[in-house]
Amino acid sequence: MVKNILLIINLYSGLGRSKNTLPAFKHFLQKHSIEYFPYTTTGDSDSLTIRRILSSKSFDAISILGGDGTINMVLNSLEDNQIPIHIIPCGLGNDLAKTIHGTKQLDYYFKCLIQNRVTEIDTYQCNNRRFSVTFGLGFDGAVSYLIQSHRKKWIPRKLLYWITVLRIIFTYKEVEIEIDEEKKTVFLLSLANTPYLGGGFKIAPHADISDTLLDSVLIGKVSNLRRILNVVPLRKGKHLHLPMIEYKKISSAYIHSDQKIPAHVDGELIESNTYSIKFDRKVSVLS
Repeated sequence: MVKNILLIINLYSGLGRSKNTLPAFKHFLQKHSIEYFPYTTTGDSDSLTIRRILSSKSFDAISILGGDGTINMVLNSLEDNQIPIHIIPCGLGNDLAKTIHGTKQLDYYFKCLIQNRVTEIDTYQCNNRRFSVTFGLGFDGAVSYLIQSHRKKWIPRKLLYWITVLRIIFTYKEVEIEIDEEKKTVFLLSLANTPYLGGGFKIAPHADISDTLLDSVLIGKVSNLRRILNVVPLRKGKHLHLPMIEYKKISSAYIHSDQKIPAHVDGELIESNTYSIKFDRKVSVLS
């Protein structure tokens, strides 16, 4: 029985969705006599602070009001803690919550805290950074890089995402990399733990969040016309048969380039010329 939680709140998630959801969730906690220790996060640098809180206090669960980026930050705050996480999706994409729960009403997510049901999900590491949704490189990484450079501006993140996609979709040049010592020309590479990417693209329709395997979807050299024509199949998950796509399930990957290439884990920017991806551990999610 959950009686005491760490409550992580990202007030910037989902254009203020967390802020609007918080009063109703506090009322739910009070109704069910659940104590909470609130912590309002401002970004990735809060991982260390959350780690210190977890080491100094005892909690039955960690409730997260935020999106995939906030969840990623919390996952990277966990050390050997076996504390289950509880997701109240308040971001713009919510790919992890969509994979676990589908799309539900707010009250459903609240009740997951008291149902005593747990889903075990896989998490992976990329260069010692934990992730649960996807690792993306190529076009996806370039979009994340440009979004990061505009992050403090007034444009909402989802609108900024689409502006950035349209800005570079015709000018982005494929990158040359090695994946497990095999040379590849890459427009986009997604190593996916969940089917969804970016809140709307079913990039890996066969991905299973608990099979300890990642779905590798590699889009090779592709013409400008095909970049536009393939948007609809990508959104619907009807693209794996296309000739420029290589699809397989993998347990790990080692990626090397002669120069730094931007990438992302769960939408959070990382930059390196080598990426080592492997299974990390199972994490319990209240469901």
